[in-house]
Amino acid sequence: MIDKRTTTDWVMEALGVTEDGFAIYDADGRLVFCNDSFRRINGYTEAETRPGVTTYDTLGQLDDVNTSKKRAQFTFSQRVQSIRDNGPTVIEQVYGERIFERHQSVTPSGGLVSVITEITALKMAQGEAERANRAKSEFLATMSHEIRTPMSGVMGFADMLLDGDLSDTRCEKVLSIKEATRALLVVLNDILDVSKLDAGKMEIECQDFLIAPLLDGVLSLVGRTRRGAGADDLVLERVVEDDCPLAVNGDAMRTRQILVNLAGNAVKFTERGSVTLRVQRQRDENGAERLRFSVQDTGIGIAADQIGRLFDDFTQADAWISRRFEGAGLGLAICKRLVELMGGEIGC
Repeated sequence: MIDKRTTTDWVMEALGVTEDGFAIYDADGRLVFCNDSFRRINGYTEAETRPGVTTYDTLGQLDDVNTSKKRAQFTFSQRVQSIRDNGPTVIEQVYGERIFERHQSVTPSGGLVSVITEITALKMAQGEAERANRAKSEFLATMSHEIRTPMSGVMGFADMLLDGDLSDTRCEKVLSIKEATRALLVVLNDILDVSKLDAGKMEIECQDFLIAPLLDGVLSLVGRTRRGAGADDLVLERVVEDDCPLAVNGDAMRTRQILVNLAGNAVKFTERGSVTLRVQRQRDENGAERLRFSVQDTGIGIAADQIGRLFDDFTQADAWISRRFEGAGLGLAICKRLVELMGGEIGC
């Protein structure tokens, strides 16, 4: 037995059983075809969707998602022109407890293809994932805060011991305790910052501050991490171009945090040579003036294939680096998110 049905017959049969709603309109907005799923989703009867009717324009009266407010009505020709100007549209619609996406595209002849897909399960899964992520962020923020308090106490007691009459051997042990505690506080502070950023609770403050003193403070801080053998093999310098302003308005604390991280990494990975912190005045593509902060060093560098991952969470260049140098791989990711929160860009 030979099945003599045409390709069109096969396509119509397939569309008739699919769960997605499917409809085709001609260039005048008249319905050419729709399947049963399209009728069921929209609540149309067969009489309302017989070929040749102009049911499309009534879709402009559908409710907005999660609101009872009506969208502005649109006509078929307006929708076609909008899609031609802006590309295919994806509109989310809610029918009771069910959520759908309506995809619309214009055909070469000026007609319209509309496909409606149910995404209720996907939206529920996304909601669960977002709630789980918020719970994780809140837990990390709480734990890092609770652990940071006793760690600060350990640092305080270590300082008290150092003020006492200790032998050189004991003094060195207390310094080791203090250094280990400081390293743990760095990790805890990073976790707290990531939690705030994930939760959208990181606030940027704007105030006037002097550029040069801020840079000097950054280099002084990172320079203190470089002590002992090899400390004299590294030169730290800052360069502020002549056309840079003396002061700017922004978040001095977060700017300092970013620069400390970048300069600290440079010092950490540079055994000898120099680390230079530079500020330049630039104009962006729109003509607006910006300041460009850069850190340049003569250290070990980074492989080109690692640069794309450099600002991802929990990323370090390789296992050897994570063993040799402290850190959880959050510093640069936090820098990127802080810079973007302040309207800037960061790169390598």
